[in-house]
Amino acid sequence: MSVQPPVLPTPPNDPQQEINRLSAENLVLRQQMEFQRLFIDEREKQAQTFKEHKEKVDSEINKRLVGMTILGLIIAAIGWWSSIQPVRKLVADRLNKEFASDKIKKTISDSAQKAAASQTKDLMENILNPATRSALTQIQQQKDAVAASAAGLKVDVNQKIGVFQTTLDAQSKSENAALNQLREEYTTELDKLKDLVAYQEKLKEIQFWKGKAVDGDFESFQKLVMYASNDAALNDNAHEMALETKVVYLNTDRTVGTDIWTTNPDGSKKDINEKISTAELIYLFLNNRSQDWRFRVRAAKLLGSRRERMTPGALVQCMNYDPNLWVRRAALDSFQLLTRFAPNDVFAFQDASDWWTKNSDAYLNGLPKQ
Repeated sequence: MSVQPPVLPTPPNDPQQEINRLSAENLVLRQQMEFQRLFIDEREKQAQTFKEHKEKVDSEINKRLVGMTILGLIIAAIGWWSSIQPVRKLVADRLNKEFASDKIKKTISDSAQKAAASQTKDLMENILNPATRSALTQIQQQKDAVAASAAGLKVDVNQKIGVFQTTLDAQSKSENAALNQLREEYTTELDKLKDLVAYQEKLKEIQFWKGKAVDGDFESFQKLVMYASNDAALNDNAHEMALETKVVYLNTDRTVGTDIWTTNPDGSKKDINEKISTAELIYLFLNNRSQDWRFRVRAAKLLGSRRERMTPGALVQCMNYDPNLWVRRAALDSFQLLTRFAPNDVFAFQDASDWWTKNSDAYLNGLPKQ
């Protein structure tokens, strides 16, 4: 017969109480296993006692039979089948019956159960309950210690978080200030760099115009002369490039060795250089924009020796309208040779035109009669 362990109350679904419950159940299970072991030992002891009692009864009967006299043995032998054997059988049956009866079994079982219940009660009251209460007390103490430690840790963490947050805020403000200052410095430097790049681009543009002017582009030279900027340095640079351009024109002749000629109907050369008439120099070359600029320059130079009525006006027109600066410069030189006009600049085209407006009649009247 197995003995059911006492049913413990079900704790609430709290993690700490669950730990307490499991600890108590573990103690109960251990006590249950110990009781079962003791109960089995007790049952074996009862069985052994019953066996020993039977052997003792058998031994007593055997001793009495041995003590009989030979006569008694003879008489006993004679009366064996009628008295002794039935008595022995009766006693044995009675013993088997008594010890094998449900009453004996129940008595033994009840005794064992009472003993087990008593032992379990004793274990519960004297061992299990105190151990459980001690365990619960220790667990509660540990729980309180953990709660106190957690509270202290929380306070410490909150303090450290506050200090860290304050430090972080200060560092963030410092970094933001440094970043703003760096951004301002970067913006300032970037603006300076942009201004420098723009300045360099404008310098390159001025250099480009100078190169074009040296190649003969009148519009590029005009851009240098008329250059106007809020930056005085750029203005000075543009004007300096214009002066350098004038120096090139003053000291350079880019048409040395250039010849021009007219052609016959068959394409052969007709008149070359000085042999070409004044009218042909003017209409076929000087005023003809389809001609190469070097041929127009050569024609302008040849006209410097043609003191005729049509020549000064043609040269003035060339100085005012030809797109090439080298052609204009050659026309100015020839105009100076013919009229004795004294220019005050390498490119005194407008001054020459103004002079001709004022002095053309006197000049033409002074020409020899044709």
